[in-house]
Amino acid sequence: MSSSTRTVAIDLTWAGVTVHADLLDGRAPATCAAVWELAGREVPLEACHAIFSGRELGMHVPVDVARDIEIFDGIPPENHSAFPAPGDVMYQFCPSRQFGGFEGDVYDISLCYGPDTRLLMPWGWSPANRFASVHYADRDTLAEVGSGMVRRGVEELVFRRT
Repeated sequence: MSSSTRTVAIDLTWAGVTVHADLLDGRAPATCAAVWELAGREVPLEACHAIFSGRELGMHVPVDVARDIEIFDGIPPENHSAFPAPGDVMYQFCPSRQFGGFEGDVYDISLCYGPDTRLLMPWGWSPANRFASVHYADRDTLAEVGSGMVRRGVEELVFRRT
C-alpha cells in the first residue's frame, strides 16, 4: 500500500480485539470520505451477525450521526458487489420501509469475515459499496470473533482513525 493509504481501526470491544482495514479511496471515494469522518468521531455502533448474508457482522450508523455527516446522504454506488470476499468492508443505504416496513433510513456497514458471503436480502440481491479491506494479518482473528457472534446477539464496535 502507498504511504497515503488511510487505515481505520475497528475495535471489537466485547472481544478486546482490534482489526485494521485500509480504505479503498481510489475505488470508493465518497464512501471512504464518509467512513473516515465517522471514524474521527469514534461513535459506538451496535453490531450483530447477519441473518441472510452469511459470514458477516452488520451495523447501522445511527441516523442522527449519518445525517450530521452530510456525506452519507449523497453516496453513489461505488465499487459495487453482491459477493464480498473475506475481509471486505461494505456500505449500503436502504431507504425507509425497504426492510420489511421498518420506519427509518438505514445506513448499513457490513464487516465480512468468511467465504460464501452474499448480499442477498428478502427483496433480492443487494449490492453494496466495497470501501475497505481488512489487513490479511487480522483476518483469522476477525473470523474467530465473527463466528462467535452467531450466539452472542448485539455487541459494540467502534471505527476509529489510525
